[in-house]
Amino acid sequence: MFTTLLFTSLMGFAPAPPLASQEPKPVEKPVEKPVAQSTAYADAVAAFETAVAEWQLAIRESKDAAKRRELRRNHPALAFQPRFEALVAEGEGRGLLWLVANQRYLGVPKEKREERALDMYTRLLKDFGNQDWYLSAMQTVATDKELVPMQRINMLKRVMAQVEAPEIQRVAAKFYTGQLLLEESDDASKDMGRQMLKEIVKDHPKTEFAVRARPIVEKVDVSVGAMAPDFLGKSVDGETIRLSDYRGKVVLIDFFGFW
Repeated sequence: MFTTLLFTSLMGFAPAPPLASQEPKPVEKPVEKPVAQSTAYADAVAAFETAVAEWQLAIRESKDAAKRRELRRNHPALAFQPRFEALVAEGEGRGLLWLVANQRYLGVPKEKREERALDMYTRLLKDFGNQDWYLSAMQTVATDKELVPMQRINMLKRVMAQVEAPEIQRVAAKFYTGQLLLEESDDASKDMGRQMLKEIVKDHPKTEFAVRARPIVEKVDVSVGAMAPDFLGKSVDGETIRLSDYRGKVVLIDFFGFW
């Protein structure tokens, strides 16, 4: 089933590559990259994912119930824990994200997971602001449903208060804080969250976070003949593209799916 939309006139765009899911990427001021970017973390993640796939296959193919129980008790995360802890000790902060995500498989008691996650996330946001993956890590923290919204808000507010941090990081922290406040039940929190997003749109209009905040705080006209709302996405090559970059041209946007 295919549905094709053609936008012309006011917004008009030129053909662009297919879009994928959007992720935050600094536009206004890029985050400073470290001098050397190790591939050790990527190698460790790839090896872990392979081990998990093999472990799952072994469980499915085993005909022995006792063996399946034994396999389930020995998740590959247990064997990989020292490797990721070593990466953290060497300054690879993404290892903290792995440790948080795999607490269950590492045997961390449920009542201890929240405290450990808070400690590791706090360390991550405090010590690794010079990494090119920092904004992605911030999004992980902001969307971790294992923590209550106010815990995530407090961590993000600390990033907002870091005057020495790159501006785009403080804008991102403000955006996620605003989103979380909008999800609160009281009107005061909702008003504060909406105000934060409005400030991003007003003060940082060229950032991706302003593009994402605008439809939340402004009424978007989607009637026939209206200017197409701006949005961000990724091309098949992984490059971030913005619809408004093609203003004055013609662009064909093809929405498709398979059912």
